[in-house]
Amino acid sequence: MSLFIMDKVILLDVAPLTLVIETVDGVMTKLMPRDTVIPTKKSQVFATYQDQQTNVTIQIFEGGGQKVTEAVQEVLEWLDENSDADVEEYNERLKEDKNICQSIVADAYQSGGGEGGGDDEDLGENHDDL
Repeated sequence: MSLFIMDKVILLDVAPLTLVIETVDGVMTKLMPRDTVIPTKKSQVFATYQDQQTNVTIQIFEGGGQKVTEAVQEVLEWLDENSDADVEEYNERLKEDKNICQSIVADAYQSGGGEGGGDDEDLGENHDDL
């Protein structure tokens, strides 16, 4: 019988994907790079886009958020332009959208799951507009 003692091993949990927030005009600002040890605490100062703005919508994305945002916007535009489409047209568009989603997921897995890969700059006290 052999006994294996692991007294020098530390197991850490990390965020598998970069967390980004969408700011003005769809610009993605990195909040937490992938492989950050979690739990973690991060803070960053943002200003409102307009004076006297009383609320904001905050959208947080993991990994390929920009691609997902663009794909969703394209689908919404197609739906607006094709409200009178028949079932076959909707089903065809659904197939196309599923292919796009599968491509995004495959890219995320192949790249290790994060947006911005190896260039993880320090966020510091950045100031961005919402």
